[in-house]
Amino acid sequence: PSVRTVVLSAVWGQPFRVPPKGQTTGAALRRTVELLTSAGKNVIVVGDNPTFEMEPRRCKFSPEEEGCRPPLLHEDRRRDLGKQVRAVIAGNPRATFVDLAPLLRDERGFSMQRDGRVLYRDTNHLNADGSRHVAAAIVAAMRELEARNPS
Repeated sequence: PSVRTVVLSAVWGQPFRVPPKGQTTGAALRRTVELLTSAGKNVIVVGDNPTFEMEPRRCKFSPEEEGCRPPLLHEDRRRDLGKQVRAVIAGNPRATFVDLAPLLRDERGFSMQRDGRVLYRDTNHLNADGSRHVAAAIVAAMRELEARNPS
């Protein structure tokens, strides 16, 4: 079977993600998305999940209200990069952006756990429970793109 949808995920703002000489990260991403969509592929770009200041193991045995809502690191940068990524794919009917942040937030703010389960492996990476928690949004985006662009 042919690949119909490509999912691009990265820590978009990390300094070690240096694009080719003379390009910005946005230009390199735009070129990648254009290359894939011109080949008939749908593209889902997944935004960064929030990065916390503390390790999730401190949440494991503490109630959510007490220890699992630590301050975030680089939140302004994550938000700005999300806007830049959205701008890169704007107007491309074969591409969409999935923002993970709203999926990891409730009415009280960001949390490292949901329904008593820790969602993070470390300060930035989701564990298996966290991955399952956000997967539905990625699958929904894939289904929407494939319905809109069946070939």
